Amino acid sequence: MGYRVGEKAGPYEVLQLLGRGTFGEVLLARDLRKPPQVLHHKVALKTVSCDQLSSDTADRVQEAALSEARLLMQLKHPHIVKCFEAHWDDDRRVVWLALELMDGGDVQCLIDQRRQVLERPFEPHFVRRILACVGSALQYVHSQGVLHRDVKPANVLLARRSQRIKLGDFGISKLLEFSRAHTVVGTPYYLSPEIVSGQAYGSASDGWALGVCLFELAALRRPFEAGNPLALVRRICEEPPLGLPAETA
Repeated sequence: MGYRVGEKAGPYEVLQLLGRGTFGEVLLARDLRKPPQVLHHKVALKTVSCDQLSSDTADRVQEAALSEARLLMQLKHPHIVKCFEAHWDDDRRVVWLALELMDGGDVQCLIDQRRQVLERPFEPHFVRRILACVGSALQYVHSQGVLHRDVKPANVLLARRSQRIKLGDFGISKLLEFSRAHTVVGTPYYLSPEIVSGQAYGSASDGWALGVCLFELAALRRPFEAGNPLALVRRICEEPPLGLPAETA
């Protein structure tokens, strides 16, 4: 069972629900140990619930969540979301992670809004900022022997006032083993040819995914589109990408 508004997860009081996913929720919470004027007195509390899962699945989900927390607490970079602490709540069978609050939403939300309202691509200076910030974050994590493996607009987060841009959601990241990985994970539209074809892959696949994100910002469409997964795999592996609009090419 998760946490309701007004309840406490360790030293954090839940203020409101921010979002809900397959295994849990993201909650706005405040750190009761800090006065309101202190930086980071509010956090994004990511919860992963295991109470409805089988024992084996619950163990895997719990370990994945705690692994993400351990990884984020090790990574120190201005464009990576911070994790302050994590805990397993045995009574509720919930893992919670106290993460840096990025209150400006994510880039996928911006893309969706732009498609609905303006119907024109993002300005080049914004695309360059995404490249600089996320590219810097990826360069750093790769230097630490880590693959992100799920770079996509929904995992590029924004801060409203400071306009900071940070890479988040390291839930399926992997420590590089012998410099290559083999497991097929990630969001299909952003997967590299090596991943979708079942080959070994490395840090270049994160770079490919970032390139797809930049294309989507510049064109408001992805470079590879298809009506079903098999057709998408074939296009990624065998066909050239769609062209950029004339005004952005």
